Amino acid sequence: VVLPTKTFMRQLLIEGSQRKVEINCYGGGHTDSDSFLYLPEEKIAYEEEALNEIASELKFSLASTVAGIPDIDARINSNLLDLDAFADEDNQDAAAETEQSSEGADDGRLIPDWELPLEFLGKFNAHLAIEATQALFRQRQYRDLAFFADVQDGTLKVDRAEASGDNGELAATLTIVPENDSARITGSLQGTDLYLGLFGQTREELAIAPRTDVQIDFRGTGRTLREIAATLNADARLISDGGRIPNNATTAGSLLYGDFFAEAFTTVNPFAKEEPYTEIVCLAVLLKVQDGKLTTNPSMVIQTDKMNIASMGTIDLVTETLDLNFRTASRGRIGLSAGQIINPYIKIAGTMASPKLTLDPKGTLVSGGAAVATLGLSILAKTAWDRAFRSKDPCADAIAEADKRQQSSTPSK
Repeated sequence: VVLPTKTFMRQLLIEGSQRKVEINCYGGGHTDSDSFLYLPEEKIAYEEEALNEIASELKFSLASTVAGIPDIDARINSNLLDLDAFADEDNQDAAAETEQSSEGADDGRLIPDWELPLEFLGKFNAHLAIEATQALFRQRQYRDLAFFADVQDGTLKVDRAEASGDNGELAATLTIVPENDSARITGSLQGTDLYLGLFGQTREELAIAPRTDVQIDFRGTGRTLREIAATLNADARLISDGGRIPNNATTAGSLLYGDFFAEAFTTVNPFAKEEPYTEIVCLAVLLKVQDGKLTTNPSMVIQTDKMNIASMGTIDLVTETLDLNFRTASRGRIGLSAGQIINPYIKIAGTMASPKLTLDPKGTLVSGGAAVATLGLSILAKTAWDRAFRSKDPCADAIAEADKRQQSSTPSK
């Protein structure tokens, strides 16, 4: 081990044949002797440090150009990255933003009118690379965390954001390109074996809960989330081979809609009123968004051990109006109690912020709503519904129909 032969208090100046180098120590960092290297002629600062409070065996390097627009190059590599220290701060910031948003615009809309940080992205250039063998966040453990992003001339490009864990694998990409006073956004989200929308479940319940594969590709333009939603084009698939869910489980829907979600859930699935669990056989949610209008493509299908449930309809992301029609039917000869009356036709209307549930025993509202909303799609919807309820595997049939539509809409080379 070679011991140091020179010490300094605040600054050490080294003059070479081609450049000058400053080593500055201002303290107040991880240790009282934290120092960074500075090239005064190039105006570049470089720092490398081990941050033991949040990571195990972490290597951190930072290089930045301070002349004109800052140019930051940050690289983090760790065996164990503990991000729980930032979780409480994120919760406080999110709560403050939500409170400010609700105070500033109480207009009955669900999609927030948040602006993209375009000005902020234009104030610096950066390259960020984070890799961790294990990561802790919100008391959950993740593996193989990777995040690679660049900011250049106001354009944000996330080439790789991925992690895996007991809750599945998730990977995403995102690009934000400023255009005049707006921005063009493209991205993708791919998940494998995810637990979607379930909170507070025990390890035993999660072990038998449905796992879902997710594929979402999207693009839109705008300066705010509402503008992006109004121009959104996307394809989305959520597919599951089934599992068991507690009927009293806390879900994303129950957190967002409270009693309405519980009413809608038990209306579509009346067995949930008296039974502790629902056995999901399969699930296929197939959606398409074109210019801000979400449509089922061709449908959303859930098969349980007792029922077939299919939904078709639209959600207008500009006005946030709902026109979702559900058809339900029992599978085989199943005895029904007084509290398990199946409503074959159910409609959810209203808005995303204030949905309304309508029972339609004869299907007149379902057919009428579909006809008005889609200029005559009700006949096609009835055909698709009949096919779903005749099929032994309605999820597979819906996926096959979605694949067929995608192939027909893809231009030939």
